[in-house]
Amino acid sequence: MLDAISYYFDPGREARRGRNVEVRSTVEVYTVRIAPSAPFAEDLPYDRLVDSMVEYILRAAFARAFDQEDWEHDELRRKGLGAVELFHNGRAVWEDRPAFERARREFVLPDRPSDAAGAFETRNELAPEMFARLDRDLSRRWRQSGYLVYSLTPDMKRLFKQLEDDLRARVREAREDLVGEILQSASS
Repeated sequence: MLDAISYYFDPGREARRGRNVEVRSTVEVYTVRIAPSAPFAEDLPYDRLVDSMVEYILRAAFARAFDQEDWEHDELRRKGLGAVELFHNGRAVWEDRPAFERARREFVLPDRPSDAAGAFETRNELAPEMFARLDRDLSRRWRQSGYLVYSLTPDMKRLFKQLEDDLRARVREAREDLVGEILQSASS
């Protein structure tokens, strides 16, 4: 008999009692990528995923301000969360039901093995609420930092502009401070 237990139990104690024990992790992990070759947050608990995404967005906006952006940064700016692929516990998360159903039909063709439907289900999940939660939590974080953000789903153009403007203002201030310091030390 196989007992599934949570991390609260001591598997060693259960094994000593003669039980066959399988320990399943209760930690849910997420991965976000722009494309298969461009993951920017991998196998992280949800809160760390959000932190990582905030940092990635910030660095993407700053790279754009200095004309050092990559195609992934521009994709994120133009398409917002619509540009990202989200994975939950290794399963692709789908937001759009018609696209999910279409992909399932294409995957489960008559010439495929009979377990193709099960294989699709183990690698994919329809969970639009995950994208809504991610959008809500990211938007809240940006608002807490003083940026006017409503939804990041359609695009991030407004957020990128705010971040770029803030960076340019701070760079101007730092430049003027440095000029003042150098002139002060040079005149002595």
